[in-house]
Amino acid sequence: MIDQKRKRQIKEIYERQIDRVYRIALIYTGDPHDAEDVAESVFLTVIEKEVTFENEEHEKAWFITSVRNRCRDLHKSSWHGKVQLIAPSDVYSEKEGLDAGDDAYTDIENETESEAARLLLMLPEEQREAVYLCYYEGYTVKEAAAIMGTKETKVRSELTAAKRMLRGKRDE
Repeated sequence: MIDQKRKRQIKEIYERQIDRVYRIALIYTGDPHDAEDVAESVFLTVIEKEVTFENEEHEKAWFITSVRNRCRDLHKSSWHGKVQLIAPSDVYSEKEGLDAGDDAYTDIENETESEAARLLLMLPEEQREAVYLCYYEGYTVKEAAAIMGTKETKVRSELTAAKRMLRGKRDE
């Protein structure tokens, strides 16, 4: 049983991280329903395993890594290969599960109107991840490489390739 102090901590963590968790999951999965499932799963882990964080930066990095890993697990599952996912361009037209008065809904609605957000979903996974970590979350290339478990040069090349691809898409 969870005591009142832990309930309050979990609620505060949830309020700080839910928008980020959902956005990252949506970027990786391209499907709002899968993104909701991933977010739920990540927060259940915090509760069940009684995860604690050293500081806000540790908390942020833990959530980003956990969401990324859950999304990869989802893509590997046999169920995922048997269902048809919606096209990335359709992701932003779907708003089920979100209330119009909800802050998360407003944030996502604002992002969905952005051409950059739609184009981001069209990037290959590693490029999407590098762009998200560096440009949305503000991590340095070195920090993004640590989170992604790769070398700095790989992150730089993914960012360069993403910029090149996005320029081409923008001109179309």
